[in-house]
Amino acid sequence: MFTTYQPADTDSLIEPCEQVDAILFLGKFFIPPLAISEINRVHRSETDMLSYSVAEIVQHTFRTRCQFGQPITVYFTPDWGKKFVQQFLEYTHATDVAGQPLSVFNQDEMLERKFQEMGLTKVQKRIVSQVLEAYPEFEQTWNIALPKKSAMTLLGYMNVRNLRKVLVNLEEKDIHIQLTEKSE
Repeated sequence: MFTTYQPADTDSLIEPCEQVDAILFLGKFFIPPLAISEINRVHRSETDMLSYSVAEIVQHTFRTRCQFGQPITVYFTPDWGKKFVQQFLEYTHATDVAGQPLSVFNQDEMLERKFQEMGLTKVQKRIVSQVLEAYPEFEQTWNIALPKKSAMTLLGYMNVRNLRKVLVNLEEKDIHIQLTEKSE
């Protein structure tokens, strides 16, 4: 089945699309900035090009058999870009056959994106990365209690007062590393 961006005969496509098990998006849509401005004005919204494109792609995707809970395969040509495809995957809660969330990014790229979203400084990124390397489960809750001596060694701090200052700043980012007096 072939269709185009915003086809005029949308209603005639509904039934045939219900059996589609794969969809290929050939070429990134170009939506004129003036059209986005008009949408925002008419609907009193604040959408942008990326969000609007994701909405269009989700609408086309939903017309397939996925609307009935059936799996589908979605393909994008490279001109769509990783950021767009990742936003699509996150918006649709796309998973693999094992039920794990899909991503176009590798683990390091995903972690860097998360750090950017959290607004972490270089020092904070280093500390969180070191804790994650030693304790991978830390990423699940961003909350961990570590023996003070072990944490100082792991993070390369000689002065506990300096370490506590850094950890207090991390708490502002909703990352909690508590120091305990007990040893390992």
